[in-house]
Amino acid sequence: MSNSVQHILVTGAGGYIGSHLVNALCLNDENVVYAVSRNSNPSNRYTSLQLDLSDPHFTEHLPEQIDTVIHLAQSSQYRKEPDGFEDMFQVNINASFRLLEWARKNKVSNFIFTSTGSVYKASSKPLVETDEVHAERFYPASKIAAEQLIQSYSTYFKTYILRVFSVYGPEQQQMMIPGIIQRIKQNQPLILAGNAGIYLSPLYIDDCVKMIIALTSDLPDPGVYNLSGNDVVSLKDIVEVIESLLQIKATVSDISGEPSSLVGDGSKLYNAIQYTPLVNVRTGLEQTLKATV
Repeated sequence: MSNSVQHILVTGAGGYIGSHLVNALCLNDENVVYAVSRNSNPSNRYTSLQLDLSDPHFTEHLPEQIDTVIHLAQSSQYRKEPDGFEDMFQVNINASFRLLEWARKNKVSNFIFTSTGSVYKASSKPLVETDEVHAERFYPASKIAAEQLIQSYSTYFKTYILRVFSVYGPEQQQMMIPGIIQRIKQNQPLILAGNAGIYLSPLYIDDCVKMIIALTSDLPDPGVYNLSGNDVVSLKDIVEVIESLLQIKATVSDISGEPSSLVGDGSKLYNAIQYTPLVNVRTGLEQTLKATV
């Protein structure tokens, strides 16, 4: 790993992954961190930049000396179709292009972009980086477009695309696992297709952050990498673990049909950075519940 000072720009620093990542990066005194978010989050450990990436002039306010960009920011309207289409286009695609151009002009060395496992064509098998990408919805389509833009800049700096699968952990809001926890606590029904629901490869937030930091330190071959956990579990498995930890019986209804699957094979990244996720799903859910009970 490098011991030299590294200037790192993190977009989406106010998000779930971003806020944890910025805090972890600041633990290393060799890192000079600039945190970009829509809200001001002043700190004496990093430089906070309050910027809206839908503003076409946001790059004018970025520092000139940056070694590595970690582009986590994405539209907050990604669930809103069609009302969120314009914001998704402006933030996911246009802002990514502007950031890439700024990075090229400022001679950035490394550009890391977080995409999503949802870009893949549906498969019952664990997805690998060479599998076909396919988008029937605007959100994954915008991520695929951004990926292609980023890959086209690979002659100017090292580009890394991380396709993220099912990150979870304490204090997360408005995502699948916190939603399940809330429904179980409130005795609201959960519907599982094929007595399983969906198969996932959840990644605990601490492992997620450690893997991104390892990538920025080790800088393996540029390319596309799945960022996923190494446990494959069904939604029913997750519900049963939460039931046992909370000592609450969930209200579950089974419906006919094949359970879906969004499982990422993360072995390419594990091998590249010599790191395998340490937190299994039960332990991760236990830590998540401790923060919410």
